[in-house]
Amino acid sequence: MGYFLAVVTGRLEFHKRAINLTACEHGMINGLQIVIPSSRLPWLLDNQIDSFESIKTPQTLLMLITIAMRFAREGREGKPIGTSFILSSPEDVAPYTWQFILNPCAGYPENIRNIFRNDFIEIIRELSALDGAFLVSPNGEVRSSAAFIASQGRPDDGMQSGKGARHHSARALTGHTHAIAVVISESSGEITVYQAGRELLHFT
Repeated sequence: MGYFLAVVTGRLEFHKRAINLTACEHGMINGLQIVIPSSRLPWLLDNQIDSFESIKTPQTLLMLITIAMRFAREGREGKPIGTSFILSSPEDVAPYTWQFILNPCAGYPENIRNIFRNDFIEIIRELSALDGAFLVSPNGEVRSSAAFIASQGRPDDGMQSGKGARHHSARALTGHTHAIAVVISESSGEITVYQAGRELLHFT
């Protein structure tokens, strides 16, 4: 994920060698590698990099992907997790979303309900048991959970077979807005990232 962030923010060139230094917890260098980022990121294609370079907050997207990978691997109380994270400004998705239930995140300070807080990630895991999506601001603030997505779309328009309503609604939403969706499949544990109405990344 570190290589991914460095590439999409322009700090590393995708096909050029880079020196990677590692250090122990005391700050002393204990390793040196020469790497080519493209060899470490086989799932990232050349034609996808431009799409990521247009994302204003790649750190937030990277964190959502990291959380999704963790949830897909660990589950919740021995059961698989299926949920969606919608990364967007509030006004962009407001016409297409509303609450299934009272918003569990309402009333809490913004600095507490943030995906960059390790303690809040466990709360997100528990809230993932609720139907609906998490709405996440560019700064990592979780504005709401259990959000319903109502966005027009054609389920058979380029969507891989076997994808359910969670994938269809998230993909359609990104086609009508500037949002990016990170979706965890409950049945397979696969993670899909949608942008501009199309699949941008897929992790198995």
